[in-house]
Amino acid sequence: MRLRRRSVIRGAALAASSMLACGGSASARDQWTVWITTDAPVPQLVDRALVEVLDSNGDLACGDCRRQLGVPIDPLAWPFSFGIAKPAGAGDLRVRVRLYRANNAGVDGLPDGPTTLDLTSRLPAPLGNTDVRMALTAECLGMPSDTMAGSSCVGPERALIAEKTLELGKPDDAMRPGSWPRAAAVPCAQGTPGDMVCVPGGFLILGDARALATSSTDLTNNRNERYVTLSAFAIDRDEVTVGTVRTLLKSGRLSAAPMVRGGAADSVYATCTYLGPDDPSNDAFPVSCVTATAAASACQVLGKRLPTEAEWEWAAGNLGDETRYPWGDVGDPCDFAAVGLGGTPFDTTQSESTACRLRVGQPTRPRGLPTRPNDADVTLLGVRQLGGGLSEWVADRLASYASPCWNPERAFLLDPRCEDPALRVQAIRGSSWADAPGFVAVVGRQGITPLTQLPTIGFRCARSDGPSP
Repeated sequence: MRLRRRSVIRGAALAASSMLACGGSASARDQWTVWITTDAPVPQLVDRALVEVLDSNGDLACGDCRRQLGVPIDPLAWPFSFGIAKPAGAGDLRVRVRLYRANNAGVDGLPDGPTTLDLTSRLPAPLGNTDVRMALTAECLGMPSDTMAGSSCVGPERALIAEKTLELGKPDDAMRPGSWPRAAAVPCAQGTPGDMVCVPGGFLILGDARALATSSTDLTNNRNERYVTLSAFAIDRDEVTVGTVRTLLKSGRLSAAPMVRGGAADSVYATCTYLGPDDPSNDAFPVSCVTATAAASACQVLGKRLPTEAEWEWAAGNLGDETRYPWGDVGDPCDFAAVGLGGTPFDTTQSESTACRLRVGQPTRPRGLPTRPNDADVTLLGVRQLGGGLSEWVADRLASYASPCWNPERAFLLDPRCEDPALRVQAIRGSSWADAPGFVAVVGRQGITPLTQLPTIGFRCARSDGPSP
């Protein structure tokens, strides 16, 4: 049996199991049972709660009137409740509830990020044990209460209004976790080819407020999280291969060829996978040393397109699970992905990481050889090699999520794509065989000029779930 979590705020403290009265029995005290519900997806947006009992000035009503609570991660276990016992002699009280994700908490464990739901309401006059209900709508994401002014966001408009008094009674079924329209799962409507994977649409928190701090003007900055709703789409199961590109070139449907492998053994181009139009030896390998322009053209010829940054991150992070790696939240990248396999320590002309290749007990692998698809670097939907192998061109130009290209004035984005032609750097997602394993994270971003050809960059294609790519 799954039990709902219940905690109690009493006088000057919270108790974990029962409601106690200071200097009297519980039956002699006025008290509230506060029932919490939300339409936000759980646990994607919510796995913690911070509860505070405030006085009329917005200050904590007592020295211990704050408590962090775990909340049910099973949406069916909602609503959950906690109790508040009114201290003797207390005046009008208010209750503030913040729902948030643990990974968006600061070092003190308190909410610290734009994905917090925050609602402050007045408590009605209690009469014995009084049930009251609070409903926190995801439409108010990132809108903190102004406890001094006595205003809070209640939705559906994203605006702070005067705090309301909580309604009596327990919540009805009008609001349930995951019922927020922006977060509704969107299945693929049309058939998906066998070499592609259907990726249902849904709600994505693009970026990561906990990511490594960078300059706010850094193009790769991803700490300004964005709220994104994505339509369903299909994405290639594997990176586009040398064989596919060779076929398109020989048929005349594609004119821009990858760079042919060549140069001295220590040359950066000695590890390109394309061997020329008439050499099929590497046909099964993902193609590298291809420009972003040629990659986009190849996808177009195939009736597809390059995926956007948001689509790539949604697919690689296992949709609403938003995992750290394509294969999950844990695991040594050296064991799961083709990364850290660069030049030897004696090869001073190369800057690639050799961390995985030189790890104790790691078999020696040929330098710079991209691996074929494997069963470790794979998402729950079956998309392979998003963690390592080759980094991948995507459709967007690279810009900080706080830049105008990402419409920071808009709270919610629908199928976003940064296409500002003034931006001269093309976005790249995923790590390559030459990258350090510490950088293998779904939210990681890189970029380079779109005409660059490197043996560490390839691509895969996507297709909109509609009549045309």
